[in-house]
Amino acid sequence: MKDKISKKLIYKLIFTLFVYSVIVITLNIIQNIIIGFMIENRLSELLAAGTPTVEQINQFDEIGSLTNFLFDCAKIVISVILLYLLFRKTVRYVEEINEDITVIKGGNLDKKVRVKGNDELSHLATTINDMTSTLNNNLKNTNELYQNISHDIKTPITIASSYLHAINDGLYKDEKELKDYVDKALKNLQDINNLSNKVLELDTIKTSNKKTKIKTAICLLKQNIDFLESSKIEVNLTIDKAVLNDKTSIIKMSEEDFKSIIYNIITNIKKYSLDQKANIDVLEDNSYFKLTFNNKTDERTIKNIEKLTDRFYRTDEARSDNSNGLGLSIVSKICKDNDSKFKIEAKDNDIIFNILIRKL
Repeated sequence: MKDKISKKLIYKLIFTLFVYSVIVITLNIIQNIIIGFMIENRLSELLAAGTPTVEQINQFDEIGSLTNFLFDCAKIVISVILLYLLFRKTVRYVEEINEDITVIKGGNLDKKVRVKGNDELSHLATTINDMTSTLNNNLKNTNELYQNISHDIKTPITIASSYLHAINDGLYKDEKELKDYVDKALKNLQDINNLSNKVLELDTIKTSNKKTKIKTAICLLKQNIDFLESSKIEVNLTIDKAVLNDKTSIIKMSEEDFKSIIYNIITNIKKYSLDQKANIDVLEDNSYFKLTFNNKTDERTIKNIEKLTDRFYRTDEARSDNSNGLGLSIVSKICKDNDSKFKIEAKDNDIIFNILIRKL
């Protein structure tokens, strides 16, 4: 597209130069004709009156100089007119773009720069619109993030504060109830700590240039599966022979990022698997190392599957578990930053997490 725009501008300039050249050549021809005509008439008059003097002959140079000056002035005027006609719309459009940018600079990120034509300026206007749109979306997401954080922190703080006030005021029957109040207050404070750690993890994820061997990734996966099985989740792990026999291939992801992905997926299965079962498949998919996690889930999750990677999204706000709605957001961001893919699918009551990590 950029090449087409540049060619269009070049053609426009070439056409303008061509028109200017034709006009200048025409003016030169007219100039020579007029000078010749004037000199011929003056010479005829002088010859009719007798032999011309030297002073009279020198008048011819003055006529030529005056005529050249007038035509040079005409050429300058024509050049200015052509330049004005050539860049009139461009200058006016630049002023409009400047006006729109001034409005955006004032804080109105919903303002769009006017896009006209198909040249460098219209391309610039489109780029500015894309930039402001991205910035506007980021600001909205940030505001939403702050609102969600304040909402998620306020509830456990209120609960913990209530129990602590009750303890401070002696509003408990016996030591057992006191311990219960303390445990509940600590649990809610721990929820706040977990939430802050998740937010920090999500906002500090950076693209890593480190690499991990596939055999190392398999070992990390099995360690997390041991954790899942210790939580009484029945796991059916299937590893493709090609993956098992691959001792040299590496994936484009650090061990830390890979562990974070697996941990968050495993934690999600542990919390929401309805039948306490999970199927995990490991295989090679062209240039990707593919992990597939499959487990039963509830109908509400299936209906809202497109929202599962949104920050702080939870299928049930009234749920009393420790969910903070950040786990799958972290998985999605890590995959994106490592040039990998994360897809969530649903089949009947099964939810399927597909992770495709690029191989090197």
